[in-house]
Amino acid sequence: MRRRFSLLLVLFLSLLTACGRSVQTEAGSFDSPPDAQAGKTLYENFCLSCHGPAGKGDGPAASTLQPKPADLSALLQSQDDAYLAARISEGKDGTAMVSWKNVLSEAQIWQIVAYLRTLK
Repeated sequence: MRRRFSLLLVLFLSLLTACGRSVQTEAGSFDSPPDAQAGKTLYENFCLSCHGPAGKGDGPAASTLQPKPADLSALLQSQDDAYLAARISEGKDGTAMVSWKNVLSEAQIWQIVAYLRTLK
């Protein structure tokens, strides 16, 4: 039920964005959708070393980490944007996934999420 509500919320927010209105999300208010191109640059600087160029968890540092970094393609299929933003912001206990909320702004975190959605 919660996933269905999240999907409806994302669709509603997308509709509002398409109409040129500000969008209110858990991350704040955006006048336009987060910039996936800016997210790509941030991903390359902060995420690629562990998650790899395509998000498969095969970055250059991945072999040194235990547990291995997540394959983001699986998360992208099963989780909504709010989950991804929260995971980037808060990190994940018991893994090398650190909290980025003191390094990246909320807008930057949402830009990374927008970029992740472009990965195949």
